[in-house]
Amino acid sequence: MGKVIIFLCFLFVLSCQRNTNPISPDKNDLLFPEKIGTTWNYSFVDTTFYIYYHDSINVETDTINIEIVSNKIIANGKKEIIWQLKSKSFVDSLLLTYSSDTLFIK
Repeated sequence: MGKVIIFLCFLFVLSCQRNTNPISPDKNDLLFPEKIGTTWNYSFVDTTFYIYYHDSINVETDTINIEIVSNKIIANGKKEIIWQLKSKSFVDSLLLTYSSDTLFIK
């Protein structure tokens, strides 16, 4: 049994490798999309259980569509992006700024 564990540890060490292609600060578009008009969708299921009505369960499926509607560089060199969020029940927007690999929601 001990030989098997040593062999598995040996295989684990051999399978490790150094990351030779780190993400650099100038490749932000790989982390966060920033092109105006870029869209993506999130689908989710919202389940509500009513405590006082034991047989009452509300299950709703919805999709949120996110579109980038603005993209500019502000004075301190950070990028400012506005995302528009749409679903069947609301429309909203988020102001985002990021620098390097950090995203700030304002």
